[in-house]
Amino acid sequence: MGVAAAVILAFAVLVMVLSQPVYTQLMVCEDTASASKVIDLLESSDITYQTSTDGLVISVLEEQYSAARLALGAAGIPTQGMTIDDVTSGGFS
Repeated sequence: MGVAAAVILAFAVLVMVLSQPVYTQLMVCEDTASASKVIDLLESSDITYQTSTDGLVISVLEEQYSAARLALGAAGIPTQGMTIDDVTSGGFS
């Protein structure tokens, strides 16, 4: 009886772990003002996100990563290579 209970418990834990949503890091912002702009855009695009405890690292659901990058790109906010400060200060040269 004890082995069966252990197997059932292990299976329940495995199902719980595998059913957790997977988040992918979208970008690291330099300050909370930049992060706020990104979060506003994600919310307006109905993209699920989470932030780090300091609010500077933004991650999105793995299946929404491409949509998030496209939304940020359409708004002129690059997710790689430049910071949002570069964008707002005209740093596309």
